[in-house]
Amino acid sequence: MRDQMYASQVLLAYLLVACLMVAGCRPASPTPTPEAPVTPVALTNISQGFADYEEPAVEAVPAIRHEPIAPDLSNVVVGLDLSSAQREGLARNGFVVSPGAEKEFFTLYQATRDAEVPVFVTSDSLLHAYHLLFDKVLRTAESQHFIPVLRDLNRALLARTDEQYQALESTGWADAARRTVAFVGVASKVLDPSVTVPEYAAGLVEEQLSLIEAASGIGASPIFPDLEPGEDYSQYIPRGHYAHSEELAAYFKTMMWYGRMTFRLKTLDPAVGMDETRCAILLVQALRTTSAAGRPALEAWADLYQPTVFFVGRSDDLSVLQYAQVMDQVYGPVATTAALADEGRVKTFIAEAYKLPPPRILGIVLEQPSEIEQQSKGLRFMGQRFVLDSYIFGQLLYPNVGTDFHRRGLPKGLDLLAAMGSERAYQILEGMGETAYENYPQQMAKMRAWVSGLSAEEWTETLYNTWLYSFQPLLEVAGEGYPAFMRSSAWVDKQLNTALGSWAELKHDTILYAKQSYPPPSPGHMPGPLPPRGYVEPVPGFYARLAALCAMTRAGLSSRGLLDEQDLASLGRLEELSLALQMMAEKELRGQPPTEDEYTRLRGYGDEMRELTMAAADVEGPPGDWTYTEQEPQAAVVADVATDPMEMIVLEEAVGRVDEIYVVVPVIEEDGTTYLQVAKGGVFSYYEFPWPAGDRLSDQKWRAILNAGQAPSRPEWSRSFLETERRE
Repeated sequence: MRDQMYASQVLLAYLLVACLMVAGCRPASPTPTPEAPVTPVALTNISQGFADYEEPAVEAVPAIRHEPIAPDLSNVVVGLDLSSAQREGLARNGFVVSPGAEKEFFTLYQATRDAEVPVFVTSDSLLHAYHLLFDKVLRTAESQHFIPVLRDLNRALLARTDEQYQALESTGWADAARRTVAFVGVASKVLDPSVTVPEYAAGLVEEQLSLIEAASGIGASPIFPDLEPGEDYSQYIPRGHYAHSEELAAYFKTMMWYGRMTFRLKTLDPAVGMDETRCAILLVQALRTTSAAGRPALEAWADLYQPTVFFVGRSDDLSVLQYAQVMDQVYGPVATTAALADEGRVKTFIAEAYKLPPPRILGIVLEQPSEIEQQSKGLRFMGQRFVLDSYIFGQLLYPNVGTDFHRRGLPKGLDLLAAMGSERAYQILEGMGETAYENYPQQMAKMRAWVSGLSAEEWTETLYNTWLYSFQPLLEVAGEGYPAFMRSSAWVDKQLNTALGSWAELKHDTILYAKQSYPPPSPGHMPGPLPPRGYVEPVPGFYARLAALCAMTRAGLSSRGLLDEQDLASLGRLEELSLALQMMAEKELRGQPPTEDEYTRLRGYGDEMRELTMAAADVEGPPGDWTYTEQEPQAAVVADVATDPMEMIVLEEAVGRVDEIYVVVPVIEEDGTTYLQVAKGGVFSYYEFPWPAGDRLSDQKWRAILNAGQAPSRPEWSRSFLETERRE
């Protein structure tokens, strides 16, 4: 019922913005005064959504048959100089993974082709290509569209909140009005240091800015003085692609401020809820009663919020649109600034707004473990987004799991895959002792039931969820009719590694928008003349979902003018490649050989990966000239995904150098005969480790760690397929 209420409120909020946009509503004057607010428009049923998800049909009945792999590989065309340990892995599991030295997937595939070694196309490489394009279109949208809109919105809000302060200076609302000006002033100054903040709020703003720039951990906020123990300023360390330019770093800090700071409805001290709610009411009224660059400021807000909903998801904190509805209910559709300063109505507003759904992810640091909803429910101006994995993590951390004396403060990436139905992920967690925490099995059962109950429409509502949805075919355990390497238990672990490596890239790309969870405190060689025959990892369902994800990305963003021609073409190219690989994989499973043209395309797979990689890079020069990029392309990225404020540590998820995978694959001849050969491809190297919160890792820091040979150990469970002994 609570989720239904949440969905209903979000829908009403979206309808309000949609109606505003469609109606073309404009304020009565370019700069409305406090006594002449804009009349909110009526709600109308208008369809929402960015793009449809259409998954291609998969037509394949696994029917592969081949002779068993000989223990000495005597019936396998090897064609490579492998160590004894690698050969043993091939004989035992049909594949083996070894740590690699290549920084990008395309260089590994090009080197494999040049060495006349058969290519093995992996799901890892395709997922990596999508990550590159997703990150590219997101940062392009931010640079070319979101930052200019945010700058205009800040300018308009700063002027309007200043007008509110002038109207309320001699009233009991003066302090709330001053702090509202300061709240907007911080965002304005971070994005554009040349902005002038009114003198009466300048001190607050400068004090707050110094704390954000120091990013030294949990500390008090001068603008939110009653927030205890304070804000986690380590979150303002630019990470992901936001560390690559000063402009994006400023945008990151601004949106982090707007996304994290909460004007709470209630706290353990009722007076605090009143104070913060006064600020929230003024902020929402300012947004509704001014214009930004010649259009309603609320429309500018929606132009920031809605596209990022498509990328990542909706906020589960209360939004300006939900507050606007309650304000209309309590104050009427037209209310002056002076009319807002009615303490009786503020109390009524708090009571009505408190009926709205609470956040489902705890995204702030709390001093007390009790009354979590009371301490966290409130307005976030551009709230960080509800994402499936963070919700699952929150349900598997203290106080839902563990006790005061045996507290689970950080999750594991495997929690997500176990919740998505992977029995092997749960077994590994059990072996690590993670399931021994009190209530873990029960909470995991709840999460599995919740995830299994998600409809296809819910899975494919956002690009973030659809990316996770593409993992499901990889988590399925292969049975009869699949090649031997896929039927080994080690392959199941390798697929977990693939999903987690791609998930690390997803968290890297969306680190600004996706809400993190915070637990509350506690108290044999056969040479021959055969040309290299490439092989596609036979997971056609995965390729179908990736193709649909690419199509959904193209349609949703191009219809809003958020894709340039190059990015549109690149996504189309990856979609076409995914469909071609789906067709090849279906043929393999049916026991049919690829055509010579398809074999030729597989040999050139590294070149296709290179084109996609370079198309996703920030380059100098005319479109299509990829001779220069601003930095050497490399797959290594890192992202912190959860924070334990008690220990002040974060959980880092990372990928490093591209690992090499060697696979014994069945090659089918035109006459129907089959022989076995070793093919080579690239897979993710996946890392998961705790790290000090005050030193949240950027890509640059992580790559320096890799370059210094100081990377942490891989997860213990990866030893089932990872062999470190290799021939040099």
